[in-house]
Amino acid sequence: MIKKKTVLVLGAGASMPYGLPSGSQLMKEILDGIASEGEALFRRLRALGNDPDEIDSFHKNLLRSDQPSVDAFLEHWLDFVNMGKQAIAACLIPKEIESQFAYRSREGDSWYQYLIGKLSVASPDEFTKNKLAIVTFNYDRSIEHYLFTTLKHRYNLQDKECADLMSEIPIIHVHGSLGKLPWQGHPSRPYGPRIPTPNYADVSDAAIKGASQQIKVVSEADKRSSEFTKAYQEMKNATKIYFLGFGYYELNLKRLRIKSITGGIFSEYSEDAHGTSHEMGKSDLKTITSKWGIKFKDPVKIYDFLRNYVILE
Repeated sequence: MIKKKTVLVLGAGASMPYGLPSGSQLMKEILDGIASEGEALFRRLRALGNDPDEIDSFHKNLLRSDQPSVDAFLEHWLDFVNMGKQAIAACLIPKEIESQFAYRSREGDSWYQYLIGKLSVASPDEFTKNKLAIVTFNYDRSIEHYLFTTLKHRYNLQDKECADLMSEIPIIHVHGSLGKLPWQGHPSRPYGPRIPTPNYADVSDAAIKGASQQIKVVSEADKRSSEFTKAYQEMKNATKIYFLGFGYYELNLKRLRIKSITGGIFSEYSEDAHGTSHEMGKSDLKTITSKWGIKFKDPVKIYDFLRNYVILE
């Protein structure tokens, strides 16, 4: 059981073990997919009502921007926001693949499985005593789908009972998500497409449009939004905060108001590791620690980070 108020802040790297792409991988897929009229994503965006010339313009400007993510590009190109959201949804929905959870667990390095092991107790009533909140910058719903499905089968619960249990763990999508899951209310969409497919063929127009409308690009999700306010409140009241698979982009840290939090939390727990740093440079990490108060240890993957450097209790 997690007795001390703990907040996990998730970036794209947190979902990658479960088949979801990083920001740069998503950027590449969209660029490749709209490079010409013969590409599947180009055809899908056209079927959704986008003008071919506008798709070409989207591709040209996205390519030349050399931004690290599509989100960052859309912040300054509002004319392409709707099309960009549709492209994001079309690419991500087919990657919500439930079998990835079991595969990762069989491999023995599933951090979702490790987390639920720390949350699990003898009974559902005891589960409500866990003090965990999750703040995610990801659009995918993998973490909540995994927790709901696993808890339901672990405790032999009905959907309503499990949904009530899940309400004890705030999961805040600060940039929106691909929509509600069936147990979260209506309108909703099940996890993933009917059949995983790389060519978007099994994802309906309605699913893509519905999911895209729940996505918020950075310029829409400022620090005054209700989601960022909720995230700030959870973090401000926490004893421990851990950044998992996070890119530490300055704008995101500003919107979380990290500087107003780290003076209390991170100084008190200065010996703990507070963020993963896989594939990050030493000079960048020093700057982040100096400017934002976030501390790092060895650059390991999330599963090893949680096992070796984090005490979830």
